[in-house]
Amino acid sequence: LVENNPEIGHILSDPAVLRQSMESARNPELMREQMRTTDRAMSNIESHPEGFNALRRMYNTFQDPLDSLPQQGGAPAPSGARVSSEVDRDQ
Repeated sequence: LVENNPEIGHILSDPAVLRQSMESARNPELMREQMRTTDRAMSNIESHPEGFNALRRMYNTFQDPLDSLPQQGGAPAPSGARVSSEVDRDQ
């Protein structure tokens, strides 16, 4: 995954990102605040022309490779994982 997407390698090797992730996992209120912030940012992006397409490209670049990891190891994908065909169908 990291070999195909060096951006993810940078994120996973950043101690500040790892610290923030652990803190949000321990603190439900912080997790809710981060979700609200993310939802607002995505809404702002969607309001721009071609914004939805930019989000879809970003999803295909980052989320699809993450969703395919468990399938490569023989384990089933998480039940909440959406595959790209589901995203395309929802449009």
